[in-house]
Parts: sequence; C-alpha cells; structure tokens
Amino acid sequence: MRKKSIQQRSAQDIQDRIFRKMSAEKSIRLASNFFHFAQVLHRLGNHYDGTRGVVKKNRQDS
Repeated sequence: MRKKSIQQRSAQDIQDRIFRKMSAEKSIRLASNFFHFAQVLHRLGNHYDGTRGVVKKNRQDS
C-alpha cells in the first residue's frame, strides 16, 4: 500500500507531471489543438463588438 504524501502540490506541479507522462504524440496533438483553439479565439476577438452579435457575424463570414 502506498503511503499518501502530506505535501500539497500546486496545480502547475500537477499539470507538469501529467504532461511529462504523456507520449510525444499526445503532447504534440494537445499543443496543436490548443493552437487551433487560440486561432479561433483570435478571429472571434476581431469581430467582437461587446455584444452577443459576434456569433451572428461569424456565421455570415463562414
């Protein structure tokens, strides 16, 4: 039986540990997905006028 560590870890420490355990393929896929997500947010920001109308505008652009 493993003994539980009393030391508390920060969220960043936990994320770093998870990322180190990932295969190279999975970490590259994750970075790629994040990059594409950031591009979408950037495009949305270009059309944002402070209202919910941004969705309608983007549908017309596509």
